[in-house]
Amino acid sequence: MECRWVEIGSLISHSCSGGWGREGQGEGYDVQVAVLRSADFPAIAVGGRPPLSIRYEKASKVSRAALMPGDIVLEISGGTEGRPTGRTILIEKDFLDSYSIPVIPASFCRLLRCEGINCTYLYYWLQDMYAKGRTWNYQNRSTGLSNFQFGLFRGEEQVRLVDSASQGRIASFLHCVDSKIKLNSRINDHLLEYAKTIFEKWLYGAQGDLVSVSEVADFNPDTYSPREQWPIVQYLDTGSITRGAIEGYQIIAPQSEKLPSRARRKISSGDIIYSSVRPIQEHYGL
Repeated sequence: MECRWVEIGSLISHSCSGGWGREGQGEGYDVQVAVLRSADFPAIAVGGRPPLSIRYEKASKVSRAALMPGDIVLEISGGTEGRPTGRTILIEKDFLDSYSIPVIPASFCRLLRCEGINCTYLYYWLQDMYAKGRTWNYQNRSTGLSNFQFGLFRGEEQVRLVDSASQGRIASFLHCVDSKIKLNSRINDHLLEYAKTIFEKWLYGAQGDLVSVSEVADFNPDTYSPREQWPIVQYLDTGSITRGAIEGYQIIAPQSEKLPSRARRKISSGDIIYSSVRPIQEHYGL
C-alpha cells in the first residue's frame, strides 16, 4: 500500500463558516433553513434525526453553506476544559433527505468540502485525530470559549494519504461498522417504544382506561409462623427501607425478633412491599 503525507489544506476544495440567521423572515433573510449545531453531532452519528432549529438566512449565505452529501462539518467553537473543539460529522444523503429545506451548519461550525481524497476516508481520519487528542494543538481559549484555529489546522495538519482503492476499502469497512451501530441504535429505539406500548396497555388496559390493582396484581396470603426449633425470625418494617440511589427505595439489613407473638406475612421473590402506616420522608413503600 503506497502512502504519502499531505497537508490537509490541499485536500479542502471549499470551506465556509456556518450561520444562525434570524428567527423571522425579512430584510433579506428570506430562505428557510434547518441549522445543524455541534450539539446535534452525537445523535446524528448513531442514526438519529434531531429536531434542528428552523431559521431564515440570506440566499447568498445558503448558496455557500448549504450542506451536500459527502460534506464534513467541523466544530470550531465551544468545548470545555476537559473536551476540546474539533468534533466532526459526515453528512450523508439519507440525513439531508429527512429535511425538506436546506441544512446549513451553525455559526460555531464550519463546512469542509474535499477533493483529491475519499471524503469518508478523510472523515475517519479527522475522527481519529479527535479521539487521539490532536485537536488540543489547535485550541485558542478566549472569552470562556475554546476556539478551533482553523487556519493553523489547515496549514499544519498532515493526512496519511493512501491510494484511492485502499482509501475506498478502509472507508467502506469503517462506514459498515458505523452503519451497524446506527442500525442497532434504531432497533433499540423501536424496542423501547414497543415496550412502552405494552406497558401502557398493561397499566391502563386495552382502551387506555384505568384498571383496579386487583386486575394486575394478586395479594400474597402466605404467612410465616415461628416455631420453637426456629426461635429467631427476620422481618422488615418501614425502618428497614431507605431511599436508593436512583429515586427509589432499597432494603437494608432486616431486623430480627425472638418468638414474635403473632404470625408474619411471608415475603416471596418478586413481591412488592407496601407500607400502610408510617411514611418514609416524602412517601413510603417499595
